[in-house]
Amino acid sequence: MTLIDSRRNPWLVPIVERSRPTVRLFCLSHAGGGTLGYRAWAPLLPGHVEAWAVQLPGREERILEPALTSAAEIVPAVVRALRDRTDLPYVLFGHSMGALLGYEIAGALRERGLAGPRHLVVSGAGAPRPGGSGRRRHELSRDGLIQVLRDLGGTPEEILRSPEMMDLVLPTLRADFQVVDGYRYTPRPALDCPITVLGGRADSVGEADLARWAELTGGRSRVLMFDGGHMFVNTERAAVVRAVAGVLSGAVEGVGSAG
Repeated sequence: MTLIDSRRNPWLVPIVERSRPTVRLFCLSHAGGGTLGYRAWAPLLPGHVEAWAVQLPGREERILEPALTSAAEIVPAVVRALRDRTDLPYVLFGHSMGALLGYEIAGALRERGLAGPRHLVVSGAGAPRPGGSGRRRHELSRDGLIQVLRDLGGTPEEILRSPEMMDLVLPTLRADFQVVDGYRYTPRPALDCPITVLGGRADSVGEADLARWAELTGGRSRVLMFDGGHMFVNTERAAVVRAVAGVLSGAVEGVGSAG
């Protein structure tokens, strides 16, 4: 396993790079998130998998860049970053905000005549629908945003109570919520790749909303449920990565198995 300096492409940070990979995994994070959670996947991934995390402006190594506030800004930039790495079979994984972005990126790649993903894995998000969510979380007060973080779980209380940390986190979170709250689903032809949908049994996103992802693909769709709330991807990390590893193995075989 070799970790590579991400400066050669600021949009992609290596989780693990292989000398002879057979499949690639690209991961997109939740609102307010970065690449660190996915870096913890490295020791859990099979040896034939090369994995990258998408690093959006406004966080980690790109903390000095202004965060983007719409999918229309983010998607074309990510497509440009991925286009030279689609020579191998690959899978897109996105949690929460990342799920919506992953769906849009998969569609945009196809529309540009580029090789699309063998499989799309969406996590912690209901399928998009016309009309948007109607939420305005990006307009919340500072205290309101902190309470949303507390409700979602996954952020230690000592960080939530630190004014200095919140000064760093909240502007990016507000921008990401503007991405999600302002997202408007535009119907397009069904994707031709299977979709595996992951959900938390204690999450506010219910199984009915998760199941509706099946309407967006001409391939197979499957819902897998895990213990935990919205951030089950962290609390049930090993089980989640096992499920994703099954998808990756199927992508190599060209059958899109969910494992």
